Amino acid sequence: MSDLKPCPFCGSKSWEFRILDCEDREGTPCAYFCEACGAQSPWVYCRKSGEDINTMDDHKLIAMLCSRPIEDALRAEIANLKLECESWREGAERDRAEIAELSNGVMVASERAGRYAEEIAALRDKYERQPEEVTP
Repeated sequence: MSDLKPCPFCGSKSWEFRILDCEDREGTPCAYFCEACGAQSPWVYCRKSGEDINTMDDHKLIAMLCSRPIEDALRAEIANLKLECESWREGAERDRAEIAELSNGVMVASERAGRYAEEIAALRDKYERQPEEVTP
């Protein structure tokens, strides 16, 4: 039964289809049983025509057994959160690259400011050493 999800209790994938021995006016109930832990699927009424079971009932059982809305919703939420995390990760990488670029710019600007400060100091010293010119 590769169509079936693993057992929600033990994780086993070994399911056995059984016809329950308690026929009533609605038919014969049937269900899947986990061979590992004994968990039982919800059961449906199977119509017996000789020994053949209506395949529609088997499909109903499989749908019921594989219907796990909370688990499916959680898996979908986890997938969305993984996408969101990846988006945040990519944004962080872009931010790191931008910060590195800005840091380099700050370092270049700081070096220039240091050189300008030295040039200003040199000009100030030169100006202060020159005798004052007399203005007419």
